[in-house]
Amino acid sequence: MRILLEDRRNRELQIEEEIRQQERKIAEEREQLRKQMDVLRRLVEGLQQDVREGRPARGRGEGELKLSKLNDRDDIEAYLTTFERVMRIYEVSEDRWAVRLAPQLTGKAQSAYAAMG
Repeated sequence: MRILLEDRRNRELQIEEEIRQQERKIAEEREQLRKQMDVLRRLVEGLQQDVREGRPARGRGEGELKLSKLNDRDDIEAYLTTFERVMRIYEVSEDRWAVRLAPQLTGKAQSAYAAMG
């Protein structure tokens, strides 16, 4: 009987740990989504500002392109996905993307870019 109780308690502890791990994973995923939403919100706000100022949404030309800098709070994957979408919206040639991206990088991303030489 005692062995059964110990086994049950061990299993309960194992289940509790699994639940904690799942809760941590959910919290991390929620944070990733929040970061992605922040990047997208900034993009939409910029596009809305352009519309308010009378600039058309497509075909604006690279010269009028305004990008937000990548910061430490941003999710790099979400930022790069958004960056690619903006480049396509502005119809920027892919061979110009690196030139447009480099000045927007900060911190670790900027260091990694510089190390690529």
